[in-house]
Amino acid sequence: MIENIINLNKDEIAQNVKNSFNSGLRFITITCVEILDGFEIIYSFAKKYEMNHFKISISKDEEIESISSIYFSAMLVENELKDLFGIKVNNLAIDYDGKLLLSEGAPYAPMCSNDQIQIEVKGETKNGE
Repeated sequence: MIENIINLNKDEIAQNVKNSFNSGLRFITITCVEILDGFEIIYSFAKKYEMNHFKISISKDEEIESISSIYFSAMLVENELKDLFGIKVNNLAIDYDGKLLLSEGAPYAPMCSNDQIQIEVKGETKNGE
């Protein structure tokens, strides 16, 4: 299997995803990991025995554009990014507004270890409210 990982800035994602679609690559998934000052997001595509990954790094207050207008199924994973990490994803084909995986009253962005824990330790209310 051949794997390619390409580092991009967030403004380059749309064109690279369009190129992947036009080249017949299948959308596999989007993965996210929290890093010290933000997130690393990896978009994965495949064709036969080749996998391409596009990696971007964003700060916690940055927004990203949805790729669901290119690969409709991406809207599920992008809604997960919103639910679990609190990432702002613009122009989703279907936007569950933070309620795809989480129920009413669930903690905000439960996969983030940062601000919630620090705020609770300081004795303030959740999410600085």
